[in-house]
Amino acid sequence: MRDVYFTMPVRLGLLAVSLVLAACGPADEEGATPSDEAAGLPNPIALAVPILCRITHQPYPIMRYTLLFSLLLAVGCADAPDTAATNTDTAMDDMSANVPDDLSATGSASVESLLADDPIHVHRVTLAPGDSLPPHEGGERIVYALTDLPALVFATDGEREERSFGAGEVHRHDAGIHSVTNEGEAPAEFVVFERRGVLPETASEGDTDIPEVGDGVTDEVLLDDAFAEVHRITLQPSAALPPHQGYARAVYSLSGYTVEFTGPDGTREQRFETGEAHTHAPGDHTVENAGDTIAEFLVVEFKR
Repeated sequence: MRDVYFTMPVRLGLLAVSLVLAACGPADEEGATPSDEAAGLPNPIALAVPILCRITHQPYPIMRYTLLFSLLLAVGCADAPDTAATNTDTAMDDMSANVPDDLSATGSASVESLLADDPIHVHRVTLAPGDSLPPHEGGERIVYALTDLPALVFATDGEREERSFGAGEVHRHDAGIHSVTNEGEAPAEFVVFERRGVLPETASEGDTDIPEVGDGVTDEVLLDDAFAEVHRITLQPSAALPPHQGYARAVYSLSGYTVEFTGPDGTREQRFETGEAHTHAPGDHTVENAGDTIAEFLVVEFKR
C-alpha cells in the first residue's frame, strides 16, 4: 500500500506537468504558440475530466491541492491570449513614432542645418571615425561627398549595407528610416539635400536646362534622372551662365565668391562664403561672377 501511495503522486505529478506543457508549450519561430496537435501533446481541456476524477480519489489533501492547482494553471495558460506578437508590433510602432522626421531634429552634434526652407532642406554632416547618425526619417534626398567616404554603413529596416564614395561624388536616397555610421579611419563629411513638401510650379516658357556654356564656364553634370539634376558649376571672373530657367533648386557654395544675379525681380549682387546654402525659385535668370576669384558652386534641382 505504501508503494502505491508513493508511486501514485509521481504518476499524477507527471500527468500534471504534461497538462501544463500542453497548454503553455514552446512558441514557434514567429512567437505564436503551436496547436496541441502540432506539439504532439494532449489537449488540456480533454484531460480536465480524468484529472478531476483523480483529484476526488486522492487520500491526502496535499495531493488533491497539488493536482487542482496544476489543473487551474494549465487551463489558464490555454485560455491566455498570445500577447508576444502584439507587444512586438506595439514596440515597433512606438519606435517609428519616436524617430525624428528630419536630420535637424536628431539632436546630433554631427549635423549642421544650413537651410530649412520648404520645399528643400540642406544639412552638412561631419562624422568622426566610429560616430553615427541616429535613426531618422526623411524625404527623398541627394547626398554630395565633401571628403572621401570609404566606409559608410547604412542600416535600413534591419538591413546593413556598407558603401563607399569619393570626394565630389553624388548619390541618391529614397525616403525612409535609416541610420549611418562612419567605419572609416578619417572624418566623413557630406551635404544632404532633402526634398520636403510640394515643389513650386515651373515656368511655362524657356529652357529648363542650363544651355551650352561659353568661355570661362564649366558645367559638370553629376546626376540627371527623373528625380533631380545636380550640376557643379565653375565661373571664372566676369564669366556668366547664359539665360535659363530651372526647377526649385538649392545652391551650395564650394568656394567663396560674389555674383550678380539677374532675374524677374531685377539685378542684385550677392556674396556667398564657402559652405553656405541658398535656394532659387523657378524662373528665367542669369548668373555672372562679379568678383576677382573663381566661383564654384553646386546646383541641386528637384524635379516633379
